[in-house]
Amino acid sequence: MSQYIPDALRKLVAERAGHRCEYCRISAIDTFFTFHIDHIISLKHGGEICAENLAYTCQICPKFFFTLPLNLGISYALRRVQIF
Repeated sequence: MSQYIPDALRKLVAERAGHRCEYCRISAIDTFFTFHIDHIISLKHGGEICAENLAYTCQICPKFFFTLPLNLGISYALRRVQIF
């Protein structure tokens, strides 16, 4: 079940990221596809809807994480987001 992320929180996450994917750092301005707000730790795995658990992402990076085993995908995602 999808839960609503308030517009103000979406804006905060996008601005925190400098409008760049928080994983690969590609700029939303330099691409033709849509960017999304992604949960670093999914809701079904205990993640929350809060700025610390949300990442501004391009369309490609979240698909990459779905192909990784859960522990590896989360570990990689957390390392990438905490760098910036």
